[in-house]
Amino acid sequence: TLLNHNAPITFTIIDATTMSTAPRKFVEKNGVLSLNPEYLAWKQKNGITGVPTQRQTQQPLEAPIEKMTLQIQVLQGSGLVAKDRNFMGKKTTSDPYVVVSLISSRRGRKIQLGKTHTVPKNLSPKWDHTITTSVSFMEHGPAVGQGAYHKGPQNSLLVFEVYDEDKLSEDDLMGVVKLPLVWEDARPADGTWFEIPKDSAKNASGKLQIKLSSKVHRLNLKPYC
Repeated sequence: TLLNHNAPITFTIIDATTMSTAPRKFVEKNGVLSLNPEYLAWKQKNGITGVPTQRQTQQPLEAPIEKMTLQIQVLQGSGLVAKDRNFMGKKTTSDPYVVVSLISSRRGRKIQLGKTHTVPKNLSPKWDHTITTSVSFMEHGPAVGQGAYHKGPQNSLLVFEVYDEDKLSEDDLMGVVKLPLVWEDARPADGTWFEIPKDSAKNASGKLQIKLSSKVHRLNLKPYC
């Protein structure tokens, strides 16, 4: 029988009467900070000590995730690498644009979601480009066995590739930023700056300001016989 998540479906959890105080996460030994073994042991027990009571509480089950609406805003760049030479042969500027793609954890392929316009001769360009898309959990959710909030290597990735546009030759890669796709509701007030890894392209430098907003949609399951 399929059930509506708004129906009074419940499950039982056990509450503890006494919650332990978390030990310090890090301890200093010989001037070096290291992870506290007592903290690890506490985490494994979820911080619960004493004998738990059998008091039962009831909480509604959440329906499975169907998809997520994602709004990606590529706002601006700063300190990008110069790829174009001036008349004296010195690299002084670039004509940057950004290609936004999704690398699926389940399909193993890259899907282009959009592309900004090119800003000529500018190493700190402003794009203010918005991409809105819908992402299927069945096709692009975390690998089997991973939770929706998992941020490990099994996640799908949002990829931001910065290129220098060239009229007479192939466009030059300037750097790449990769962000894990997290299945949660998010409405940040401002964009976040992400450093461009230096090893993501030859002489890569600078950073990108990106704003990600998301809304999770769950399956509306109705009971039937």
